[in-house]
Amino acid sequence: MGRLIRLGTSFLVIVTLMGCNLQAAQPAAEWPHLAQTLIASVTPFQPLPTVTLTPTPEIQGLWIDPAVPGTLSASLALPEGMALTDSAGSARARLEPSRDAGAPVRWFYVLAAPFATIADDVSGAELQSYWRGENDSLMGGAPLALTRATLHAFEFLWGPAVQNNLRVASNYDELVRWRDVEKAWAILPFDELEPQWKVMSIDGQNPLLRGLDENTYPLQVLFTLNGLYADQAAQHALTNRDESKLTVLVMTGVTALVRATAATMDLKGVEYPASSILDWLTSADLTHTSNEVSFFTGCPRASYSDTSLQMCSQPDYLRLLTAAGFDIIELSGNHLNDYGREPLVYTVDLYRQAGLKYYAGGGDLQEARAPLLLEDHGNRLAFLGCNPAGPPTVWATDALPGAAACDDYAWIKAEAQRLRGEGYLPIITLQYYEAYRPEPLDWEQRDFRALAESGAVIVSGSQAHYPMGLEFHNGVLIHYGLGNLFFDQMRYTLPNGNITDWTAREFIDRHIFYDGRYISTQLLTARLEEYARPRPMTAGERADMLGIIFSASGW
Repeated sequence: MGRLIRLGTSFLVIVTLMGCNLQAAQPAAEWPHLAQTLIASVTPFQPLPTVTLTPTPEIQGLWIDPAVPGTLSASLALPEGMALTDSAGSARARLEPSRDAGAPVRWFYVLAAPFATIADDVSGAELQSYWRGENDSLMGGAPLALTRATLHAFEFLWGPAVQNNLRVASNYDELVRWRDVEKAWAILPFDELEPQWKVMSIDGQNPLLRGLDENTYPLQVLFTLNGLYADQAAQHALTNRDESKLTVLVMTGVTALVRATAATMDLKGVEYPASSILDWLTSADLTHTSNEVSFFTGCPRASYSDTSLQMCSQPDYLRLLTAAGFDIIELSGNHLNDYGREPLVYTVDLYRQAGLKYYAGGGDLQEARAPLLLEDHGNRLAFLGCNPAGPPTVWATDALPGAAACDDYAWIKAEAQRLRGEGYLPIITLQYYEAYRPEPLDWEQRDFRALAESGAVIVSGSQAHYPMGLEFHNGVLIHYGLGNLFFDQMRYTLPNGNITDWTAREFIDRHIFYDGRYISTQLLTARLEEYARPRPMTAGERADMLGIIFSASGW
């Protein structure tokens, strides 16, 4: 299922050839290459012959503790003359958990809940209290699931589990079944994460993010090799969580630096709208927004009374995007050509000069349809986007600038399939038809799901002024609409005459990629103030919003 951590070549090889006197081998550069070093010391020019051996008392044995996680033990490669043994006492080498802070193998685990969980953080002390059977309410009555290897690992750390509401799984698929049927939480290795789990913070620390304090994060187990070749193994660290393989992508919704938003910027400073969420934006490796409006040197100054639907932005407002750490600008918006096509040409040139990447629009149709290909920390991402809603004057042509039209979606599906086959993780965004409600309708589900089936790992709606629901379709995250980011819609009058403030509620999606896989998403929530500045929601506001959105999503 693609969950195996990529450890390069073999994790560990212990070599003994019966009847040979081995010279002391030099320590390898890292554990995965121990095999080559040792084998080369015996047969520098020829491979070892393939011989089927029957284990005898003379054969060196490796014992693997039941606490060793499956991805670690599955990566073992043993040469001829070495056999696994089920007897720790007679083994010449033992791979087992350790309390030694200098142990070479550091394995990280996560506390994971079903995706539609409102809580975000758990106390480490409360989790251990739950483990000991002293607190049954930590997970709202849901069971805790884990594999037998994980159970052994944490019993080594915390002592015997006496929690009655515990599910011990024989494999990962069983964990998933308990999650989906019983709403079970789980403790699982970091490298087994998939997006339908929500990773809980422990005492404010979340292993999905950079800067984890490895000395205090409680869900980690140390392993070591004792016995044969212990000295060599101890010199080389191994982990299933390497921040050099981690990419954090933040995606946001509608940006339109116009009307009251622009007036507030003129009054309080160009960079003011991002001031309350700046850390969310700048701490990511890559940060995206859909800027629906072109910059224009002839743009009239904004005012708080402006309600025009013909939009442009002052060129100086570009400083907000650069100061807030944006890297990726989506150009699928409806208003790019409100003042003609020349402002978009000027805007694209500004983005190039500022070093901002863009996609879903450009100087002509070919550029608008071209994928934006990025590689970050070894993760290869491809961004594709299009606009099915129009108006026709915003669509690019063979000779004119604009947004990429979706047409029948055939081209974007084919591109996603091609890119996935080339090792990229495609992310598709749409400037879809507008709706002011959280629930997707049948035709929205039809189009978004078809894109999810084309090879994308994430499909996201950039059009929504009203935050919308989510779903997983064949394992692909679909978010039908994130809502506004920087736009002045504090409230909106619905067709029935009711006024809603949901246009001031916003999602900011934080997507996590690790070692070439999409592994998780965190839903950040904000509320717009002063017609321009989103701020993080309070705990009560967040719980209210997520509860409604998860219900609208059918969870």
